[in-house]
Amino acid sequence: MNIAREINSTELSSLVVELEPKIRITYLVLLSLLMGDAHGYEIMKRIRSMAPGNIRASAGSIYPILKKLESMGLVERKMEQRGKIPLIIYSLSDRGLKFIIDLVDKNIEHLTRVFRAHIDILHKIKYSDIDPELKQVAKKHVPELRNKLKSLKDAIEELLKEL
Repeated sequence: MNIAREINSTELSSLVVELEPKIRITYLVLLSLLMGDAHGYEIMKRIRSMAPGNIRASAGSIYPILKKLESMGLVERKMEQRGKIPLIIYSLSDRGLKFIIDLVDKNIEHLTRVFRAHIDILHKIKYSDIDPELKQVAKKHVPELRNKLKSLKDAIEELLKEL
């Protein structure tokens, strides 16, 4: 399955929110297939381009994950001949796409809770008797938070227009 739109690898990697290393690599394998069908080495290259520096994608980690994802019905594979070399090409199944959407939804719920917690903290700081310098630091963060949330809102509105 090939999603017919360009996907920015930086945007994809930003979806990975504090997951355990093996889960994170599994998630990145699925996200790399969202960019289009690929053989194992291409998947490793995609993961390296979008993953934070502490994630190492190797054949020893990727192929067992692909096998597991295939057994779960999240990934499909087919043989393709490139010259004299047969390649196994992996693609995201419909079930795999639904799985990614569910993960994104859970990450959004998590991020919403994090944002609300930060807003609550900043609100409490505003009305507390703390050092005025610390209040200024907190005050500086409110416009930054607003700008980031506005940017997300604009991106969501643009996505809704496309749908």
